[in-house]
Parts: sequence; structure tokens; C-alpha cells
Amino acid sequence: MHRTSPDTLGSLTAPFATRARSLDFANPALSLPDPDPILRREGKDLRVYQELLADARVGACAESRKAAVRAMDWTVTQGRASATHADAVRSLLTGLDLDRIISEILNAPLFGFQPLEILWEYDGSLLTVADVQAKPPRWFVFGQDNALRLRTRQNLILGEVLPPRKFLVARHNPTYENPYGERVLARVFWPVAFKKAGLRFWLTCVEKFSVPYLVGKHPRGMGAEEIAAIARRLEDAVQDAVLVIPDDASVDIKEAAHVANGTIFQQLKQTCDEDIAIAILGQNLTTSVRGGSLSAAQVHDRVRGEIKNSDKKIAARAINQLIRWFVELNFGDAPAPAFAFDTDIIK
Repeated sequence: MHRTSPDTLGSLTAPFATRARSLDFANPALSLPDPDPILRREGKDLRVYQELLADARVGACAESRKAAVRAMDWTVTQGRASATHADAVRSLLTGLDLDRIISEILNAPLFGFQPLEILWEYDGSLLTVADVQAKPPRWFVFGQDNALRLRTRQNLILGEVLPPRKFLVARHNPTYENPYGERVLARVFWPVAFKKAGLRFWLTCVEKFSVPYLVGKHPRGMGAEEIAAIARRLEDAVQDAVLVIPDDASVDIKEAAHVANGTIFQQLKQTCDEDIAIAILGQNLTTSVRGGSLSAAQVHDRVRGEIKNSDKKIAARAINQLIRWFVELNFGDAPAPAFAFDTDIIK
């Protein structure tokens, strides 16, 4: 029987293309820079995406995406674990505000990743979990080993190594090159920016053109002071709708028809809102005022269902990691029960 030599086996099992050897990451003392092009161009951190949630359409779509998973019932399957361990895990999860925790875990698709700190406590018989708290992702950075680190005042660049079994890290489509994950909110940055700019310009036009123009006519040869007096009276008339002028002067009202009807701005806003819904929910049929065919509705529902399945896997992975640590700390190297969403039961 042929056996592979230890040297050959080592070359096969050890990574060869590493950051330490690459041209991109020559300095091992540095953390991995966030590759997000918008953050790098704007010179900002993740707070710029947090502000996007204040937009009515972005916030509603984000909550709708989370609600699709939060509405699902869940169960703990025993598997190869003992019945005692399964009961302990069910008691653990029942004692937590799991609805809030799942909602915080599902910040990962929005921001790319979401760290959650576990607060352990001893209840007299078991080391259990008092709470799981989401912490701002901007506080953290990934090292060149793709491990999450906490940026502190003492170590702002590289960050500090996290304690074991202390932080859950939910991530959305991470890669070796980009451990920060894929951010859904990055896709809506420009639609929100364009919509804000369009609405600002629309309000300016409404303010400028929605009030009719008062055009004063005076006899030829009237003095500058008298003309200025009529102009002041016209300004006052815009506010008070009362005007007194000489009998040899006249005032015409000029409507700014078709200028401030806002059709083009409404189309811009609707287009941006639809792009936002597609970016977050994968479809816009349920959030658009316009109807659609049955086949289009079925396609959109299937796409949103696929996104929901992806999100529930993110939440389930994080919760199952918590369960494994709970079992390890209390029962040693024993099989752990598994958390799963029940797709057939809706709360």
C-alpha cells in the first residue's frame, strides 16, 4: 500500500496562498481593511448604513425581511444528544428573549456581519446564559487570520483577540477575501441618496412655483420709490392676500402650471423605492402600489422565500453555536441538540 510521505502530506494540507506571502498584505501587524467601496470612498464607517434605516422604505423593507424569519416557529431536536441535555437546551432558549436575539442576528445581512456578546452566569447547577447582546459592528475588525477582533483605545488598528466562547459572529456571504460579509444596505446607498436629492429639489420647486406670481404693472414714468412701494405691497400680498395699489396700476396673477406638478419627481421616488425593495426583499410586487400578474407574484414569492431560507440559516448557525458552547461548558465533549426553524408552523 502506497503511503504519502510526511513532507508531501504537509504540502497538501497546509495553506499555500496566504496573506503573509501575498503582495496585498505584506504587513502582518495590520488588520484586514474593510473592502466596502462606498465606505472607502466616503471615508466613513458603518454608521452611514445605520442612517439609511431612517428612510421609510429601507426601514420597512428591513423589518419585513426580519419578520419573515421571526414569524417562524422553532424547535430543538435531540438527535444523538441525551434527553437531559436536550431539555436543558430548551430551558436555556426559552429563558432568553429569542425573538429579539434573532432580530439582532438578522442585522448580519444588512451590515455584512453582526457580533453578539454572550453574558454567562452560574445558576447553582449549570453555567447558563443570562443574555445575548448585539454589539456595534463598527467596534470590530478582522485580523489576517480572518478572526474577529475588538478595536480598543489601546489597540485601535489590529484590535484585541476575543475571549473564547464569548462572542457569536453572524455573517452574510463571507469569503476568505472579504470576511466582513456582503452588505445589503450597500446596494441601497445610491437609491436613497438619489431619492433624497430628488425630494429636496422637489420641495424647492413646490416652494418656488406652487404659489402664483403677482405681477404688478405701473404707468410709464413712475418713480423708483413708488415702484419699490408696489413691490413691497406685492410681497405682503403673498402672505396676507390683501393688496392696495393706485387706481392707475394693475396686478396680474401668473400660475406656474405644469412646473410644480411633481410627476418627474414622483417617478424618481418610485423608481428608487422599487430598487430599494428589490435590493432588500428580492422583489417589489408586495411593496409597490402597482399590481402584477399571478405568475410575477409567484416568482417574487419564490425569490423572497429563498432569501428567507438564507436568513434563517444565518440565525440557526449562530444559535446552534451557542448551544454547542453551552453543552461543552456544562457536559464536556457530548453530542449537542440542534436548533431548527419549523417552516410549516407560523406563530
